[in-house]
Amino acid sequence: MRCCRCRASLREGSGSAMGERPWRLHAAAHRGDTRRTHRLLVSGECSPALRDPDGLTPLHLAALMGHAQLCGVLLDHNDTYVDAQDWQVQPPLGP
Repeated sequence: MRCCRCRASLREGSGSAMGERPWRLHAAAHRGDTRRTHRLLVSGECSPALRDPDGLTPLHLAALMGHAQLCGVLLDHNDTYVDAQDWQVQPPLGP
């Protein structure tokens, strides 16, 4: 399933080399689910640096969808890459 607003692919993968289901954090960020995002980050189950097939990180999705509080949760996490560029060579918080 794709979000028409941000082109994000919101399917849950079957797993990665590290054994995580990588798109759970992306889906939570897209929905604005601050509690689930925090839980996934604290548990270490998902990496905020992981990119979806379009190059979007969870921070890209949270910012695109206007979830300011969730952006703060992601920015408080040490592994969030603030300067990651998406498929349009845009960082999550704009140029």
